[in-house]
Amino acid sequence: MSKMPTILAAGELLVEFVSLEKGCGLRKTTNFKGPFPSGAPGIFADQAALTGCAVYMVGAVAEDSFGDVILDRFARDGVSTDFVTRLPGMTTGSAFVSYFEDGSRIFVFNISNAAACNIAVDPRLLALIADGRISWFHVSGSSLGDPRMAPVILTLFDAVRAAGGKISYDPNVRKEIASNPDYAPMVQRVLAGTDLFLPSSEDMQALFPGASEDDALARAFDSGAKCIVMKKGSRGCAYYSRSDVFSLPGHSVNVIDATGAGDCFCATFVALTALGSKPREALTLANAAAALSVTETGPMEGNRALAKVKEYVAALA
Repeated sequence: MSKMPTILAAGELLVEFVSLEKGCGLRKTTNFKGPFPSGAPGIFADQAALTGCAVYMVGAVAEDSFGDVILDRFARDGVSTDFVTRLPGMTTGSAFVSYFEDGSRIFVFNISNAAACNIAVDPRLLALIADGRISWFHVSGSSLGDPRMAPVILTLFDAVRAAGGKISYDPNVRKEIASNPDYAPMVQRVLAGTDLFLPSSEDMQALFPGASEDDALARAFDSGAKCIVMKKGSRGCAYYSRSDVFSLPGHSVNVIDATGAGDCFCATFVALTALGSKPREALTLANAAAALSVTETGPMEGNRALAKVKEYVAALA
């Protein structure tokens, strides 16, 4: 029997509160639902575990109830927290989100002043990596853009590559990150060593401003990406390699909360690839998982076990 592949994720962990009133802009007294476990790499880790891989998470939470919310979810869904630090005297990171009628969102984050950014490289993890125990390391651009998290992300990136592991990279570009003068060189460094590049259409526009989609894809390949899977929101997704190109349409679902859908998509595709699925099967199931993820309030609440995703796809056939 082959060994279960192991995926590593690292970065910010937080809880999220979702406004129940659209259009409030987080500027008026209103009702919220939460706390929900969140953070892009945390959402990814949770879905990767539900898809069937062993998963280690590197992160930090405080010794408070919000930290318990995150760790309880990981315990339920099978994410190892051996490398998640609990920090006394701090608060767990948080985010507040409100939607507008057109589907756009506004966020208020408490990350830089919270436990979330205080991640560290554990020597025990480096030993696991050196021993070839990590199959894939997933890099989230939201974590790479933070000056305290970036050195940890890059250390793990270099270690996994040196040990023969593979890299997946979701650029998850945000305006406040893209304007950082240190961000672009880090993007190029990671992209040059990426086996699976997972941008959204908006990410490609931000990373390659003014380029057509074809030109942006060519530039990403030239930068070192070996395979590209593009998330196109309601328009579906597409797979690009040097030898194959295909796309899938989006699913028609009742969108309640889109936060985390991209992380869910990436996790499903990466985990299935690690488990040996062919690209078309992996893309079909990742597309379906992302569609299901937006039908619940809360960024991890729509994550589904692989069997449930397969049931959904079978019902559409």
